[in-house]
Amino acid sequence: MSTVFFPEPDGRGRCLGNEARLKQLGLDVVDTPELADIIAARHMEDFTDALLAYDRLNVLWTPEPFHNTEDLPVVMRAGKLIHVFNVFTTNVLTDNFYFIQEPDTWDHLGVQAPEDRLKPIETEADLNVPFDNKRIIAMMTRRKYELVSGGVEYSLATERANFALKGAEQGRVDLHGKGWPITATVGNTRKDANWRAIKIEMFGGYNFAFCPENSFPDYYVTEKIWDAIRAGCLPIWAGPETIYEIMPRNSFIDLRELKKSRRVFELIDAMPFEEFRRRVNVLKDVYRNALATHARMRSHARTTRILNAFLKAQLALRTPVGQSQSVV
Repeated sequence: MSTVFFPEPDGRGRCLGNEARLKQLGLDVVDTPELADIIAARHMEDFTDALLAYDRLNVLWTPEPFHNTEDLPVVMRAGKLIHVFNVFTTNVLTDNFYFIQEPDTWDHLGVQAPEDRLKPIETEADLNVPFDNKRIIAMMTRRKYELVSGGVEYSLATERANFALKGAEQGRVDLHGKGWPITATVGNTRKDANWRAIKIEMFGGYNFAFCPENSFPDYYVTEKIWDAIRAGCLPIWAGPETIYEIMPRNSFIDLRELKKSRRVFELIDAMPFEEFRRRVNVLKDVYRNALATHARMRSHARTTRILNAFLKAQLALRTPVGQSQSVV
């Protein structure tokens, strides 16, 4: 059993994944770096000079783009190597299913089971609201940020803010969230335990949902589009092109493809019910198939295998700190 130290206070629950993943990796958490074979964190600043002086196997691991933007798999700090696993080094996310929710997580989120939410749409009576109601819901916090990696700007802050504001000004978008100048602010935030349930419930009062990612590295497809589909909405989405590996074009509405909010509104206004039904049912088919094939579990398993192979090879080259240094 190898040992790992997390310098972050909440590292046990988030860095490298949950306890199940740590067990799969054969890692035992220790409270001091002296006892560790591995030092792991989500942010580069967590690797202080004092921590690097222990000369352990240093691993930065995160599936979130804003935690780290290094595009090289190994960097040097204070004369020590730090091995980078993030979305820009392409060794964390291997497909579009990493963030999809499995049914066994829905109960504690207060969200209805898939058989209640993912039935195909047959008639207009199956819609959340009458089809002539083509208002759009948007639930997000307004943020201003840049996200540059390898000289490429990955942030979608400007695109999604422009759409949300123009839509709200024109009375097309019901905008909820914090930081907007013309918004009915939702009292709850993502930090609330029941945020997902609130979101699904509110989406359930609309047929269209604006749900873009905050950035577009490959395979960074979070819960946003899945929540819209599960609520029976047609997503207006922006994110990485890799989404088209699992969802056909002309299923969801691609904000980055249409480029202007005016074109999105024109498309929605001209869309007949049969076209809406086709699009949403295609997306529901993708979701149901992902659940049936345990796509999230398989995605996490691939990520774990990548990390496991790396740790096994690296630790074999190093002098053990403890009694043994096996990685299963």
